[in-house]
Amino acid sequence: MPLCYIFTNLKDSEISPDLEENLEECISKLMNKPKERITVMLNTGIRMRFGGKKQPGMVCNIHSIAVFDEKRNPGYFPQLFDVLTSATKLPASSITIELTDLPAHMALNGAALS
Repeated sequence: MPLCYIFTNLKDSEISPDLEENLEECISKLMNKPKERITVMLNTGIRMRFGGKKQPGMVCNIHSIAVFDEKRNPGYFPQLFDVLTSATKLPASSITIELTDLPAHMALNGAALS
């Protein structure tokens, strides 16, 4: 059940309305997860500093069970950056992506996930 949290100081109007759907599709294909299990949350217009300056930026945190490790992670980044840069027009240097491996301590529909 990947959870994707996106935080940016961009306004909602500066981001493609298809970002959540496109990122969901990307995560589904890259990580072999069903779309029905993916949650994407976009938090726009927040106060933040990026790269030591008050400038446009984005942080994307993706949490999931048993798909992140040193061997697989490098293969995820190019496609994730493509989706985020296309939707925002931010350069990749203004986007940070964090991948977090979760233990199987999550539930959906009343049942534990694995």
